[in-house]
Amino acid sequence: MKRLSSVASTTATTTKAAVAPRTSVSSDCSVGWTPSCLQALYEIPITPAPPVADLFGISGFSNDFANLRDVTGFLKEFRPDLNPNTTFALISVDDGINKQLPGGAGEITIDMQYALGLTNGIPAAFISTGIVANDLFTEFPDQANYLVSSLNPPQTIVHVFSSRESLAPAAVAAFLCNSYAQQTFDD
Repeated sequence: MKRLSSVASTTATTTKAAVAPRTSVSSDCSVGWTPSCLQALYEIPITPAPPVADLFGISGFSNDFANLRDVTGFLKEFRPDLNPNTTFALISVDDGINKQLPGGAGEITIDMQYALGLTNGIPAAFISTGIVANDLFTEFPDQANYLVSSLNPPQTIVHVFSSRESLAPAAVAAFLCNSYAQQTFDD
């Protein structure tokens, strides 16, 4: 296996999936961003995804957790066409956890709700990075290093940008950009 430090250009063939036409954007979209609004605005397919081996990952830090009960409620309300009991895998970095307390879930739960509500059945994983010296600038590189060294990392990773990340030293920011840009290709 060869690791590259930059993203290589590839050619892929795709099949057209049913999308919500832009003309069907509801006036409700002006007051809230539901999965159906985002599907219409960005022409995201509305049909179930064909079975794939790829994994869609959502990054989490500082022991934030993605609450399954909240995900189920979100899917029941906003994507009744999908299985409301859809679950996701847990990838634990630095002893990251996904506790299921009745309250206290953070932004990661919202990220997971929308990821599952928009990917139409593509397998997902919550990448939970535990607290390492309570320092996000240690947790970010640890997660990136883990994913780069993983044999089968998620093919798409959502890493939510927060205002605190904008304070990252330039060296940390460059390391993260380079790490997440790496792709794996078989020889």
